[in-house]
Amino acid sequence: MHHIPNIISVIRILLVIPTALALWQNLYTQALVLMFIAGVSDAVDGAIARRFNWMSELGKALDPIADKLLVGAMIVVFTVQE
Repeated sequence: MHHIPNIISVIRILLVIPTALALWQNLYTQALVLMFIAGVSDAVDGAIARRFNWMSELGKALDPIADKLLVGAMIVVFTVQE
């Protein structure tokens, strides 16, 4: 059970590609829904990790990586699309 926050972070990382593709294809509603899911899951994994003290070194690395990948993918898509 203590791996749940890490699993949520990995799912957030996996959401980067469909979110970037939705933005690339101008499917803004779909991209917004995916970004909302990513945002809520970020809050949930942090809350679970703190509540049950399920923090790990992997989780400390995965969480900011997931955030930066999502933001970085959006920047790349918007930059390339102009």
